[in-house]
Amino acid sequence: MENDENSPSAAVALALTKKRKGDNRGRHKDPIWDSTTVLPDKTVVCNHCHNIIHRHGVTKVERVRAHFERRCPQNKKTKRDHDDTTDTALTAIKPSPGSKTGMFKRKFAHWLYATGHSFDDAGDELLLDALKMLRNDIMLPTKHELENELLDLEFSVSQNKVIKALNDKPCCLTVESWVDAGGNVVTSYGAVCENVSYFLESTTFQERGSEELAVDDVERVMSNLLVDDMSNILPWLEKFQASMAEMASVFHGNHKLQSLVSTDRSNPFVEFPDSGSVCGMLESILDHEKKLYTIVARRDFVQANTPVEQEKLNRVRDFVLSEMFIQELVKSLEILRPLQQQLKHFQDDRAPVSQVYPCFMDLLNGYTSMEWLSKKEKALIASCVTERFDAIYGESHGVANLLDPLYLGQTLDASKKQEAEASIVRFCTHDDQTVDVLEQLEEYNEMVAGLKVNDEAYWHLLQSGTVQPFDFWMERQQFPLLQQLAWTIFALPVSSMSPTQSFSSQAFYIDSRFNHTLSPEKLQKLTHVYCNSKNRDEGMSFLTP
Repeated sequence: MENDENSPSAAVALALTKKRKGDNRGRHKDPIWDSTTVLPDKTVVCNHCHNIIHRHGVTKVERVRAHFERRCPQNKKTKRDHDDTTDTALTAIKPSPGSKTGMFKRKFAHWLYATGHSFDDAGDELLLDALKMLRNDIMLPTKHELENELLDLEFSVSQNKVIKALNDKPCCLTVESWVDAGGNVVTSYGAVCENVSYFLESTTFQERGSEELAVDDVERVMSNLLVDDMSNILPWLEKFQASMAEMASVFHGNHKLQSLVSTDRSNPFVEFPDSGSVCGMLESILDHEKKLYTIVARRDFVQANTPVEQEKLNRVRDFVLSEMFIQELVKSLEILRPLQQQLKHFQDDRAPVSQVYPCFMDLLNGYTSMEWLSKKEKALIASCVTERFDAIYGESHGVANLLDPLYLGQTLDASKKQEAEASIVRFCTHDDQTVDVLEQLEEYNEMVAGLKVNDEAYWHLLQSGTVQPFDFWMERQQFPLLQQLAWTIFALPVSSMSPTQSFSSQAFYIDSRFNHTLSPEKLQKLTHVYCNSKNRDEGMSFLTP
């Protein structure tokens, strides 16, 4: 008997007896809880509409009752088996990728993430009513799911997609800086691979060593820093630029002045002067100098509501009517136009990276050949251009110039050529390597010299750009070591070419819409999905982690 009382069966029976006795004590459980499921994490889920009611366990019964009275679209208090209810609730919280409901929620969530729609749109009753025309029991993801489980899942898919696209392939890092809605400086990093841009991440800090700058840094150096330097070293240009900016502020937004200028303009819908670029502004003013002179010479041009405005208009009138106006305008264009042409060349023509060094040398030679510049001004401009070029020059520029059949390193100075050769040897030399890399490079130069003489038609294709350096090296199997390096170098987009997608503008859009509702970590995940969803590959499933 003693053994029977101490047996597990007896213990279980005793526990059940105590539990039954306790069932008759205290407050009775509200019947409303029979229409809900309380998950282990205290999440309360409605058994009818499968929406989350609250996350406080078996409490706040008034909130539960209010849900069934005012919010639940299927207000039918039916009891279901506990296991079935739990499974349904888990499907609503974490939809199974294999179920139709789970797949629909994932596709719907991805559409919201990819388009930047507010998560509140998922709870729109009009949208739900429209979808129920197709299927009455359809369920949309909740806002909590969109901000947590589904976002984590789609972020994981987006990450795997980027890793798969960039794996074992040459790519170029892109760096874009912008300011978020809170005034913080953010740096977005991306990668360009096979003419497709991929978003990597954004950080609120930027650390940069002596490595070569990438992508928009070159454009920023040339179009902003270099232009500013030109203005600083040439006092007359700095003064002229300030007066031009003041004149543009007078004309922009002034309907009366714009109507006076637009009578002889080819595109009257673009404000005068053109603010698209510095050169564009100067050229538009030069094209309409006579009309501009007539407008500012009018007696009513200096009429203003305040003395400050009138003083500003007087300065603009004196500036335009001065004897040096046209002369300084032409000189400014001669200085700034070469910069604009170089930018356009690298942005539009998809020039290979081997042309970066020759183009900077052409820019430098162009300035030193301007006869109207004084020796002091030429020296200052040459120093400015050289300093900025040294700031962006990297090994890849020299190596590409050395391997390009059109240059063969002939435009490089002695030190840069030596650095490029050392980089080639370092890249091509391995522990089990017996081939002399420099000897192979010399044989390559001899082959190009023979090609230039013996196959003029092909050489003309190289000169015209019809055959790009990358395509040229596809046929050079006799130089296997150099070929591998050339493929890597010439597959890179040129440094100053802007990426096909501006991740800074996309990241700012997501930040401005969701920074008040999502944590920084979730904001990062949403930005990753939003930016990389633009690169949809027909052969890649977005719903396959």
